[in-house]
Amino acid sequence: LAALATDRPVVPVDGEVPQVTIGWYPASLADAFTAELTGGGFIRRALDTVDVRWVLPDEWTAWGEDGSSWRSVDTPGEYGELRSPL
Repeated sequence: LAALATDRPVVPVDGEVPQVTIGWYPASLADAFTAELTGGGFIRRALDTVDVRWVLPDEWTAWGEDGSSWRSVDTPGEYGELRSPL
């Protein structure tokens, strides 16, 4: 992702879900993002206000990525799946 970094955020998308916690963000957005978060908002909502370089699955799979680098764990069951050997 860092290789794609310019003056806009770079965020991978997996299953139509932006993986915002592992995106790359330019320092120039720090104040805007801080204001959003301080106001009870979310990073995803802040991204709606800026131009984003979305990295779609066809691109990141070409790098050899399988999506496990940013797998979302939203339930105890998903956590258990990750702890199990592959």
